[in-house]
Amino acid sequence: LFVGKLTRTKGCFSLIKAFNLCAAVRPDIRLKLAGTGDVGSLKTMIDPEYKDRVIFMGYCDRERLKEEIDDCSFACIPSYFENFSMVPLEIMARGKTIIYTSRTSGPEIVDDGIDGFTVDPDDVVGLASKMILLTDDHELRNRMASHAYEKIEERFSMKAIVQNLVDFYSGICD
Repeated sequence: LFVGKLTRTKGCFSLIKAFNLCAAVRPDIRLKLAGTGDVGSLKTMIDPEYKDRVIFMGYCDRERLKEEIDDCSFACIPSYFENFSMVPLEIMARGKTIIYTSRTSGPEIVDDGIDGFTVDPDDVVGLASKMILLTDDHELRNRMASHAYEKIEERFSMKAIVQNLVDFYSGICD
């Protein structure tokens, strides 16, 4: 599953190239893209024999996104540029593994190999290999998903954030 603007800077073009490599060796793999953008250009990049395995969902409201995240095996967002994005946090909070960008804020969010993978969006072969690994290794995928969920609970949950604020302001007021 990909969630975001369907543009080159969000890594969609790299993702489609990686998907073509994966689809050549995994006949059951599918790709869903939730978002709007340059759908026409992306469709031309899909190898013709795999077109029926790529689903462009368009804009999805919050409830539909939750359903799609819950239904996916893993998410993949190999962006070239991200601020501190909420999308990977939401995916991890729903107990899913993510392949995320190794650029900008990616390493701040995902500990590579522990609660997901980080990849360089220019490394299409590396991206494809991580996709195949997560497709094939259910145990690894589930372990990473569990670590991702735990990270969100420990660092980004409302309880954790409130405690950080209390600690911060207590330190100032002492």
